[in-house]
This record gives sequence, structure tokens and C-alpha cells, in this order.
Amino acid sequence: IAKLYARGIILKYASRYAREHKDISIDVIEHLGEELLFNFKLFMDEKEFEFTEEEFEKNKEEIKQRLQEEIANDIFGREGRYTIKLKYDLWIKEAVELMEKSSTIDDLFAHANKWKEKE
Repeated sequence: IAKLYARGIILKYASRYAREHKDISIDVIEHLGEELLFNFKLFMDEKEFEFTEEEFEKNKEEIKQRLQEEIANDIFGREGRYTIKLKYDLWIKEAVELMEKSSTIDDLFAHANKWKEKE
């Protein structure tokens, strides 16, 4: 991933995608998947960027996440970036799960203590 950022490949593709899809919603960006990745591979070829299929498959989910974040950032600014970023944040997911299980503050602390003991 670092070499994709170092050469600006992710940022350049995200900028292009954002220019071509100005009216896209954040919900659509959140669900961009295989088509986005396929077109990103074509972009890497166009830019003559060497990234093996093995490297791509190994980093596929992170590449998708970074592309979604950068596209959202280009179209919606920081708020868009963090909307996508929070979708993938494991700590946020755990916190939401604990809050959903809890009907009172005491329940929340009880669930949090059980969760902490599992760690």
C-alpha cells in the first residue's frame, strides 16, 4: 500500500473517479467493490505501475477502503472521508455493538467488563 501512496496512484485514481462521478452519494461510495477494484487495476496498468497479482489480492480490502476514503474525501471533504473510515474501524464497531446490547449505563459497563475479560 505504501508504494501505491508513494507514487500517488490511489490519490490520482480517486481524483479521476470523483471528477467522473460528481453526483455519486456517500452510500454508493460505501458499496463500491469489485468494479472499482477492476478499474483501479486498469488504471495501474495505464500508469505502468508494477504491482503483482499476489500483492493486489493480499491488499485488496485495504486498497478498496483507501479508494473509497479518497473518493469520499474528494467529493464530500473530511466528513465524507470519516464516514467511510468509521465503517471499517474495529474499535467503533465494538463500541456500537456494546451500546446496542445495553439498555442502561450499568448494562453498558457490565458488557464492557465481559468484553474486556475476553481480551
